[in-house]
Amino acid sequence: MTNILERFGLVFVGVFEGAGRWFTMLWRTMTWGLRPPFELREWLRQMVRVGVDSVPVVFLTTMFTGMVLALQTYNGFQRVHAESFVASVVALAMLRELSPVLVGLMVTGRVGSSMAAEIGTMRVTEQIDALRTLATHPVDYLVAPRLLATVIALPLLTGESIAIGIAAAVLDQDVTEDGDHHDRAADEDEERRQLTEGDPDPERCQRRLQGADQRGVRRRDQPSADGE
Repeated sequence: MTNILERFGLVFVGVFEGAGRWFTMLWRTMTWGLRPPFELREWLRQMVRVGVDSVPVVFLTTMFTGMVLALQTYNGFQRVHAESFVASVVALAMLRELSPVLVGLMVTGRVGSSMAAEIGTMRVTEQIDALRTLATHPVDYLVAPRLLATVIALPLLTGESIAIGIAAAVLDQDVTEDGDHHDRAADEDEERRQLTEGDPDPERCQRRLQGADQRGVRRRDQPSADGE
């Protein structure tokens, strides 16, 4: 029984020690990052590494995500004749959740692991000790530029992701409709209204769905041009 409690205690102690080291490193990064001299060249190099080099993977990921989301949403909403909601649903999903999550995952997987491996290699080869010998603080030279570059590049990549996802969804919807007469201006107005006003009113959505369903039933019951 004592061994079991000891093991549980060691697990909790390890978790708290890791959290303490994380907050300590964050505090050191914030304090040393605001002290001159500023490593502008290293910061620009990390901006290219985190931001510019991540554009292709963010572009491909969000493009296919927007297209698949628009396709599946259109197929589901078409059954209840609510195609006009597709644009607003895709726009809200990409803006609020999908784009920030996807960008965070892509940048973490591509850049975060690379940074960790690079700093770990420098630690093993005693390059960090060489920085201390040259009167250069490792946090100021290694951690602060990378953190600042990531903080600046992530919102820019998120904005790019939102724009690409919505554009890909619009293109996919145009192809999916396959020549159907659809009011694109109405979709854009609905999308703009949803983005500016926030969450839709459930009662208003229910009325619109009922109206769309009734229009679909009328179109289905109308006689065709061949008199059938």
